[in-house]
Amino acid sequence: MITAEEFIKTKPVNGYGNLLNQKEAIIEFAKLHIEEALKQVSKKFDGEWNKNSILNAYSLENIK
Repeated sequence: MITAEEFIKTKPVNGYGNLLNQKEAIIEFAKLHIEEALKQVSKKFDGEWNKNSILNAYSLENIK
């Protein structure tokens, strides 16, 4: 999984210069990690229903 430092290096140097853009970067980074965490947990369970339940357990819309 990408680190915060690696994530920022993938963005334009001046792309996150203002507060709004910094907020957007933090939200994007958080969503990446939440998605990955849910995927990793879902791999531990059998059955499609369990996996779908886990993958949908936390809405990325909650990250604001």
